[in-house]
Amino acid sequence: MLRAGGAWSGVRAMEMLDHVASLHAHPLDTTMLHDRLGLADCGRTPYRRLSGGQQQRLGPAMALVGRPELVFVDEPTAGMDPQARRTTRELLEEIRTDGVTVVLTTHHMDEAEHLADQIHIIDHGRLIASGSPTELTSGGHSATIRLVVIRPFPDGAPESLGAQLGPETGVTQIDARSMLITGPADGSTLRIVSQWCESHDVVPESLALGRQTLEDVFPGLTGRELA
Repeated sequence: MLRAGGAWSGVRAMEMLDHVASLHAHPLDTTMLHDRLGLADCGRTPYRRLSGGQQQRLGPAMALVGRPELVFVDEPTAGMDPQARRTTRELLEEIRTDGVTVVLTTHHMDEAEHLADQIHIIDHGRLIASGSPTELTSGGHSATIRLVVIRPFPDGAPESLGAQLGPETGVTQIDARSMLITGPADGSTLRIVSQWCESHDVVPESLALGRQTLEDVFPGLTGRELA
């Protein structure tokens, strides 16, 4: 599945899907894919007049109609509305369950974490981390606290908070208003974080205890924020 393109400018969406199906010996039912991916509202519309989201919905239909054993999908949900994004993800999950190998390229960390069994993070052409979502997000830490504040943190906030929490706790600033605290976490940890906020005139918007996500660990792996 190409990220963009793959169909002729003047062809209607359903005509293109039927043509691709005709190139395979045992294609899937095109009507099923048409209905499943929400192409009913644009099946007779020329490809050049489809919105970006509609073109993106046609992409997985063209890729899957031939019953492939191996599928490469590049940014499959880019430009889609939330409903189409959820439907596409569900379809990729279903074909994976049926034994199809799916190679997914995406900048959406939540999409990779939700869909992938094995993840490879590549930064500037270099493989920097591999593993299952659980392996990449566990990091050997017992717990994670995400602190989101109303106003941007003051300068030196991670170092200041880290000094109060101690050497066993890691503090990473994700962006101007969010921070990730990893390590032993209990009532005393939360109390120290709350006291630090009060003494530094930092107003929390939320303080949540849970596990890391791929978006959380990405800055630590690459040394920069996710663009």
